Amino acid sequence: MATNYPEAFKPQSYMTSTNDKKALLSLIQGSEGIVWSESHTGWSFDSPIPHCQWSGITCRIGLNGGAEQSVITVIRLPNGGLSGTIPTELGLLSGLEELTLKGNLLRGSIPREVAGLKNLHTLDLTDCLLTGTLPQIFESPNLEKLLLGENGIQGNFFHEDTSPHLQSVKEVNLEKNLLTGTLHGSTLLKMQQLETLSLSENEISGVIPGKALGSLSNLQYLYLDANNLVGPLTAQLAQEGKAQLLELWLQSNSLSGTVPSSFVRFDKLHDFFIDGNKLTGALPPDICGPNINSDFFTEVPSDAERNYCDSIACPAGSVALEGVFPCSQCIGGDVAKRKNPYLGHKGECENWSQREILIMFYASTSKNGAWTGVNDWNDGSKGMCELTGIRCDGHGNVVKIDLRNRNLTGSIPDSLGFLPYLEQLDVSDNALTGYLPSDLRWTPLTTLDISGNEIVGVVPPLLCLKEELNGNGKDNIFRCNRVSCPLGTFNAIGRYEEGLNCKPCYDDHPFIGQKTCKQRHDLNGKFHWMEKDVEAVRNSTQNLNTSGRVGLGIALSFLGIALLKCVIARCVKQNPRRIYRNDVSNHSEDESDESEDEVLVNGIPHSPIEGSISSGRSAPVQCTDFIRGQQERSISKQGGFKKATKRAQQAIRSSVTNITNGAGRLIQNNASFGDSRMNDLQDEPFGSDLEMANSVGRGVECNSSQGEDFNHRGGSPASSGRSYRSESKVEQWKYSDLLDVPTIE
Repeated sequence: MATNYPEAFKPQSYMTSTNDKKALLSLIQGSEGIVWSESHTGWSFDSPIPHCQWSGITCRIGLNGGAEQSVITVIRLPNGGLSGTIPTELGLLSGLEELTLKGNLLRGSIPREVAGLKNLHTLDLTDCLLTGTLPQIFESPNLEKLLLGENGIQGNFFHEDTSPHLQSVKEVNLEKNLLTGTLHGSTLLKMQQLETLSLSENEISGVIPGKALGSLSNLQYLYLDANNLVGPLTAQLAQEGKAQLLELWLQSNSLSGTVPSSFVRFDKLHDFFIDGNKLTGALPPDICGPNINSDFFTEVPSDAERNYCDSIACPAGSVALEGVFPCSQCIGGDVAKRKNPYLGHKGECENWSQREILIMFYASTSKNGAWTGVNDWNDGSKGMCELTGIRCDGHGNVVKIDLRNRNLTGSIPDSLGFLPYLEQLDVSDNALTGYLPSDLRWTPLTTLDISGNEIVGVVPPLLCLKEELNGNGKDNIFRCNRVSCPLGTFNAIGRYEEGLNCKPCYDDHPFIGQKTCKQRHDLNGKFHWMEKDVEAVRNSTQNLNTSGRVGLGIALSFLGIALLKCVIARCVKQNPRRIYRNDVSNHSEDESDESEDEVLVNGIPHSPIEGSISSGRSAPVQCTDFIRGQQERSISKQGGFKKATKRAQQAIRSSVTNITNGAGRLIQNNASFGDSRMNDLQDEPFGSDLEMANSVGRGVECNSSQGEDFNHRGGSPASSGRSYRSESKVEQWKYSDLLDVPTIE
């Protein structure tokens, strides 16, 4: 019997794919899915309506063996009440160009099969209930819009710079997720078509890779607000001829330093927010103007006096509800400025006493209850200098806080950085979380121990540059790992000291300042070696008999030799312009390009502002020299067991490090200011400390406008605006607590 179809739904002459229909129907899940399908045209396996005419589906006609066949190109079902997960069956729709499911009740992660669609140009899964890890690779070389904001997606922002989508994507929206880790300059450099990048309201840490972002000449909208970014704003974010930003949101981070005058190049900028950071100095006046954040002045009479810079951030020594216009001056003149040194300060003027700061510290570090031991910090009847763990000088000023192993829980408050006489702080072996506040740079600290906690992120760069802190500044060399071993490393004290390097550790703990390493993972199938706690391994070897020791030594020898062959194979392929430098315990390799602006870590450009675990030797060596050095350290089967196992472990660490993307990746940071470029940067408002940090492995003379005076004994910033010259030397660091990426990812 002939079937009478409505005119609009008459079957077409071309072939249809049963598999395509099954793939579409996989979106219907559970009783909610059935209810949803009943309210949408088609969406049933026995529907007489061709699936290309179902609600939200678009097809094109192609040829298959001479016969016409429909190919699904668009699935557009926004805000439709779909419930369930994103089915893997959608990956069968090889011709799919757009998948828009935003505003639905979709749970789970983004399937690998969907990320593998090779013709996708739009993926919009905004405002669903997605979790899981952000896929590092999207296979489509045509992907232009990747919209995944307002979900619960975890993991790192893209660090796989070989993903096909990087060269085509124009809009990336990952705002309001749970992303962690750092931004990789090498990845961003591949995204030359990028116009919009929105990473607002995540948990991204590290520094802003300004050179990489500044090279994106199509970038117009950059949203990095409400993260955990630290470090300075780099002048190269606004590169000559490429500064096309219209909106730049950086508020609510922990950025430090000053605002570069190069930002004047953003002549089309109309939204610029930096409030709620740790920025100091003054805004370059040429940045301010009636077109920047003009919404703040809509209700201000046209003839009223305006300070256009206030619409970007209130000046130091003032506050506002949101850190921007209208601003209120703090009472107290220069003293108020020292106690309120930041641009765009929100809330109220700060004028804490030392006792008030200690009270705030106790409240912030007793989140799970009182500390162990004598607990008198909330005892108002005791004098400040009588509190347990406190030592004062002869004038009643707090100079030392020792609270090691007291079960502190919570985070170190920013206000602790405003204890004007604090020289020693030990909060090691507790359960502190959160980030290390850059405010500690205002204190005259000479000793800081945060090891053995659960602190995440990186050591703020300006804290790394604090003279005399844990021996920093000796011989004009500054290392961030003197403050704390970076993520993915450890040693017995949780920080670098002479002769005691931070060593790689491949466990799952995303913390800095670690003292132990629990185990080593299977490195993505590349290296199958599980190692429990290092000390336990050493202790267990003492029970081996002589033959067992010799056998184990020989086995480790062959394993080391095999891995060295892998190193040789990789080094032959290296760009001959790259050089290596021993680093991690003298057994990690650091590649450097001849460019003065960055170092290369296994082909990935990074800025040398980052600190290192340790530089085993200062002279760079060629790749062949590195191999020769490894061969010279190969295991001697006739040597003692301890010596053999030690050398085997050294060779293995070096080989694995080279094979698996090196011993960490540096964060793309400031441009590296070499001698030949200093004349071009005289107008930059960086302090001399930042100029020094940007030098590349050699002494430089800095003569720049000093926006703030870092008196390492006085502990307070002075707005003297003075200039001075400083000869400083900074090692070309490879591995640093500016890392937020494990050695093996």
